[in-house]
Amino acid sequence: LEIEQMDVNIAFLHGENDKEVYVETPTGFGARTKVCKLLRALYGLKQSPRLWQQKLRAEFQKLGYLPLNSDTSIYATPDGLLGIVIITYVDDFLLIGPDIQKIQELKQKLGQIFSMKDLGPCNSFLGIRITRNRKNCTIHLVQDQYIDKVIQAFGLLEARDVSAPMDVSLKNMVPYESEASGPEIKEYQSGVGSTMYAMVQTRPDIAFTTGVLARFSHNPSPTHAKALNRSIRYLKTTRNLGITYGGQSLGQKSGQALLDYHGFSDSDYAGDLAGRKSTSGYVFFMAGGPISWKSSRQHAVTLSSTEAEYYALTEAAKEAIWQQALLKELGYQGKDQNPVQILGDNTGALTLAENPELHQRCKHIDIKRHFIRQEVERGSISLGYTPTDQMAADGLTKPLSAAKHKDFIQQLGMERIEF
Repeated sequence: LEIEQMDVNIAFLHGENDKEVYVETPTGFGARTKVCKLLRALYGLKQSPRLWQQKLRAEFQKLGYLPLNSDTSIYATPDGLLGIVIITYVDDFLLIGPDIQKIQELKQKLGQIFSMKDLGPCNSFLGIRITRNRKNCTIHLVQDQYIDKVIQAFGLLEARDVSAPMDVSLKNMVPYESEASGPEIKEYQSGVGSTMYAMVQTRPDIAFTTGVLARFSHNPSPTHAKALNRSIRYLKTTRNLGITYGGQSLGQKSGQALLDYHGFSDSDYAGDLAGRKSTSGYVFFMAGGPISWKSSRQHAVTLSSTEAEYYALTEAAKEAIWQQALLKELGYQGKDQNPVQILGDNTGALTLAENPELHQRCKHIDIKRHFIRQEVERGSISLGYTPTDQMAADGLTKPLSAAKHKDFIQQLGMERIEF
């Protein structure tokens, strides 16, 4: 598929104000006793993003593009990826489709509606460097340039390399009993936010560490700050670690155009010693690389490892159902998405999800956690067992030693991308 990029100039000013809004006249404009009535949305106005989206949706609909129900920032015609899919992020657009000529025609139409810049083939999007190897049918995502900025901002250009994002001995960090200063809190929150942006885009290998550090953003201790420093140093060490999708072998075993879509779910039972809560983690793969991941502390205290894993499976199932809807709207017909296979390493939890007769073992479990059982019965989810040493979500639930973290990166399918 071709991937072209466009950028809207002063996007919010395209939105038309739907309410009376007045602003003071700018300095030097004239008499300060007068005010200006806004006819267009202005940057800084709280309703400007909504007005811009309304304008965008109306203009796209005129061209035959409707927002997807599963993600309203994505627009497509009924033929999905057989035509052109438009991905929007505020004023940045990606136009994706198999026919470059049709994409160029759509660009011209959009240029007549909005003041836009044609950025050509997509090489960088939201801080992600995108490279393609047409011969090998692969596409690579890496945030090396963004990470370089983070390293420089925190003065760690000369910092010593580390091979894992968190020291295993710091797994059970506790709240700070003293009070951090305002500048310390601001510095810490800035660091967590910087690592979090990398994590949600291309770095599932730091998801657990970032989640733990974020819990102490309101009052970080020197121990928390030291752990954050190590996390950023790890990003420096692995600045060119990224995700690769594609390859010529996809679908060859089955003879179908399958993208090898599947997921893993895991849990670390009562790993948080402060509150005795477990940590859930899931990761979904498609086309050889991770596409969605999450690491989060469970809201309720579980009574066994089986129950903790059962909760984790429910979270993974909820994500899988949304992904199914998105893929369906985009026109993907591969049998690997109906049902979606989710692999776990706890046979008790897998049995509990597949056997509704085990009432005595689960009658105390909150009813909303039985969502996984419902989806298994419906046939939208299939469960399978994988050994713990092959569990790709293991590193999303706990800190790992350097050797195990290296295996975790390999299980995620991440690789160093050189330029």
